[in-house]
Amino acid sequence: MDTHLHVVFGRSVDGLSTVYIERPLADDLARTRRVLDDATTWGELRAGLTADRYLECVDRADTRDGHEPDDNDAFEAHELAGFADGDWPEWPATEHLHWMPDEAKLLGKREPTVLNDDILEFDPANDSAVVAALERAGYVVTEDNDAVAAALGMAGA
Repeated sequence: MDTHLHVVFGRSVDGLSTVYIERPLADDLARTRRVLDDATTWGELRAGLTADRYLECVDRADTRDGHEPDDNDAFEAHELAGFADGDWPEWPATEHLHWMPDEAKLLGKREPTVLNDDILEFDPANDSAVVAALERAGYVVTEDNDAVAAALGMAGA
């Protein structure tokens, strides 16, 4: 089966809701957040990220002269536009609204946020119903709290 049909789920940062993430995005977010946390230079950042994610960082950087930073330039993730306020990289609870089938979305609760896009939250009591709805839509669903924590930037926390 195609990997784009694989979904992992686990608890949110606060443990009060369940987060569902398409597996390729979960892996990408985990890697991206790990590299953003660990990189101290733009060269380390370039080496650790996919080309697309690196270019997103360059686009979000305030380079003042419009040029790509040198590999030896110091890197600090909080200096990237949108990083510190949670707009970037994407937040899985917001992504629920874009990829989930309607049957699954109906089991969640859409919540506005103060600064960012709306999110779709799922009560853990509804996990079995959400998983069943995703499976009916053709997804392979696996509970993986570690993968979700890493995608949310909470691995090792």
